[in-house]
Amino acid sequence: MIGLSRLPLDEDTETALQARQDKVNSSSDPKATAAEEWRKLGSKRRRALLSNLRSMASGIERCMYCEDSGGTDIKHFRPKSTYPAWAFQWENYLLACSHCNSNEKRNQFPLLHSGQPALIDPTVVDPSVHLIFSPTTGRYEARDGDIIAARSIEVFGLNRQVCTQGRQDMWDNLLDIIASYEARPDRRAGILGRISRYPFQGVRLYLRRTWESSRRDILLPAETIEVLTRYPELL
Repeated sequence: MIGLSRLPLDEDTETALQARQDKVNSSSDPKATAAEEWRKLGSKRRRALLSNLRSMASGIERCMYCEDSGGTDIKHFRPKSTYPAWAFQWENYLLACSHCNSNEKRNQFPLLHSGQPALIDPTVVDPSVHLIFSPTTGRYEARDGDIIAARSIEVFGLNRQVCTQGRQDMWDNLLDIIASYEARPDRRAGILGRISRYPFQGVRLYLRRTWESSRRDILLPAETIEVLTRYPELL
């Protein structure tokens, strides 16, 4: 996962969402009304929401959970079936692929004892505050005793095999690209464009932060360090 900045909605869409949320809030059955109003939300509004979410996403409109597949679904972070007061709140929407939406996150929303979410919202907090990435395994691990990390890994399915293999491949690809970058001056612009569009941009962010850390001599190959010193734009 990677931290993302939430973009503002256009005023027209914001107003339309608020009107539907007002109906939910004043209803005698908010959960049923939230479901009905969501079904009635028109294609124009859905396109506007998806357009904003895709602009926020990493790579080429990647799922905000797995970073692997293209994001196709507007996902309620807090499920509207349980939290109807959040059904039409822009801050509650994330971009998910169909697999993460239907097979992983679904309507799961665990809470801490404090009542706060026990899941990472990448538009609110930098996931690296909670998660540790291992390039050798492609896995995310929870920082010591971090319940939010552990539940996020479980609920989002972050360590399913297709994701761990993809992250390993991304790490290896980045190191290969860095090693050959200096010898291909005529292709550098294209290379930079491609790596910015790859899935698993969280791996590239890990590379940058490792490069910036005091442990880079331990964690990165000497050749990688030499090239990045001359061409920091690769980060």
